[in-house]
Amino acid sequence: MIDIAGLQFPHRILISEDVGNHFILGRDFLIESKANLDFNKRVITFSDMVETSIQNVVNRDTLVKTIKPIFIPALSEAICVLSCHDKFNNSEVIVQPLDGEQFKTFAIARSVNKVTDGKIVCKILNHQPTAVILPKGRKIARLDRYQADHCCVLNDQKQTSNKSPMSQTDNKGESNTTGKPASSVILEKFAA
Repeated sequence: MIDIAGLQFPHRILISEDVGNHFILGRDFLIESKANLDFNKRVITFSDMVETSIQNVVNRDTLVKTIKPIFIPALSEAICVLSCHDKFNNSEVIVQPLDGEQFKTFAIARSVNKVTDGKIVCKILNHQPTAVILPKGRKIARLDRYQADHCCVLNDQKQTSNKSPMSQTDNKGESNTTGKPASSVILEKFAA
């Protein structure tokens, strides 16, 4: 029986040891379960009822690894210097958790960082009630190139004597008379 978010499919399954992914679905199962693969959205839908993301294959060049063993006490966080591929040197990157790994043993903070000499600084959270030891060479996260055109820069200017913080202008110079902080108004515009 295959169970995907509560939707169950009776199916004969063959198990293979040491497979890189968690599971491999054959064409017969995909037909029986009325699976719909949408590679543009990176999702798979089963019987028009359950939608889940398609697992990405991580390029080895994008992996972030420990340089030496790291000890993180229980219920704490550590800021660590980690290694990454030299192709990211002197560029800004987004640090992302590995697919399916976030909060298994630890959590990695998503952040924008600059790579220097094949090294990057990351924040790692140990959410467990016991200490965690990450061995040398442990895969911690993956990197994506930072694309500034996908971000909104908030320009909350310094307050002058005749303006309250609630009547600042947003990043397009438009006046905010809603009584909300400028950043809230901008976020509402993007959501609309």
